[in-house]
Amino acid sequence: MLQTTLTTDTLRLYRFLQRYPIFGAYALGDLEPEQRPFCTWYLAQAADEDEPEALLLVYRRFDPPIVLTLGSTAGVAMLLKQADLPDRVFLNAAVAHVPLLAARFQFAGGELEPMLRMAVSPQAFRPVERNAHGVCLRRLAPADVPRITELIAHGGPFAPDAFDAAQVTDGVFYGAVDAHTGALLAMAGTHLVARTLRVAAVGNVMTHPQARGRGLGTLVSSAVTAELLAAGLQVVLNVNQRNPAARHIYEKLGYAVHGPFVEGSSIQVYK
Repeated sequence: MLQTTLTTDTLRLYRFLQRYPIFGAYALGDLEPEQRPFCTWYLAQAADEDEPEALLLVYRRFDPPIVLTLGSTAGVAMLLKQADLPDRVFLNAAVAHVPLLAARFQFAGGELEPMLRMAVSPQAFRPVERNAHGVCLRRLAPADVPRITELIAHGGPFAPDAFDAAQVTDGVFYGAVDAHTGALLAMAGTHLVARTLRVAAVGNVMTHPQARGRGLGTLVSSAVTAELLAAGLQVVLNVNQRNPAARHIYEKLGYAVHGPFVEGSSIQVYK
């Protein structure tokens, strides 16, 4: 018999997430003290077992809130029935959980985005040389946020959609800047940097449409990855399966596919 609990027991949550160090990387980062006010955690556990078998996290820092599921399908099914979920959410889940989610949510566009979780180790990392002609590579700071948002505004199907100015303050961002005009041509950053839990997620990668094909996305992604690995962090990222160009960049740097998952905006229609 499965039992569900609402918990703030960080040690219990940490033990569970350690079973999923790559897929659970974002959730591990959310155990950091500054993230806890945004988090509501649910666990499912069999009465005769010592440890839980499934987890559901509602992360309310963004609009819509993020709902993440990990663990057994039976446990996730129970959590989806018992958890107090927002009407609008951004789902992040294992492929095996899609039928359970479809019984509860209407997916935007009729389906969730097919994604890959990738990771890189210090041994596998292959940094690129900083030799792009006419371009300066530099660390981005909070003062660069207006230029970052301007770059993102160029849009496209894979433009960053979860950027927050606080990520620049708390994380690691690098930009490729035109040496003559000072224009921001490309950037890469992080979604999270959890130094206590030793995990980071690369994200917010974007190249100006007129600057593509020059290796700038690889250059800035390499710089971010290098700094994170030098800090001794486990480094992961997400890439859309429909974006082979981005996957090629990450594989060139030494990232390897850990496995597929799905994500996307959804509306709760079956409570």
